[in-house]
Amino acid sequence: MTHTMPTYFIILMLFELHFGHLFFIKAFLGDQASWSWLRVLPFLIYGGALFFYLRPTLGAMRFPVAAYALVISLMGASAAGRIGLASPGSAWAAFAGAIFFIMSDSILGIDQFHHALPQSRYWIIGTYWIALLGITLSAR
Repeated sequence: MTHTMPTYFIILMLFELHFGHLFFIKAFLGDQASWSWLRVLPFLIYGGALFFYLRPTLGAMRFPVAAYALVISLMGASAAGRIGLASPGSAWAAFAGAIFFIMSDSILGIDQFHHALPQSRYWIIGTYWIALLGITLSAR
C-alpha cells in the first residue's frame, strides 16, 4: 500500500517543483561554461533507473514523472558542474543541496507510487529542508 495523495495535488506539486528546478539549473549554469558528460551521465542514469523502477505503477502519471525525473537529474548535474568553477564552498553547498533534493524526491516517489516507506514523511521533509539549506548557502 502506498501513501497516495490526490492526483491533482501531485500534478500541481510536480508543476511547481519542475519550474523551481529550472530556475536552479539557470542559476547553477551561471558559473559554468559547458556541460560535462562525466557529471551529467550519473544523474541521468539514476533518474532513469528510478523512473523505470516506478514505471509499472505510475499509470497516467508516467509522462509527468518522466519529465520531472529528467529536470531534477539535470538540476543535479548542473550543480555538480559548478565544482571547480565556482568558489568551493558555494559549489559543494549547491551539490549537497541537489543530492538531498534528489533523495527527498526519490523517497517521495517510491512512497507515493511504489510502496509505503516507514516514517517517509520525516525523511522527505528532512532531506527537503537540508536540500534547500544547501542551495541557499550556495548563493553566497
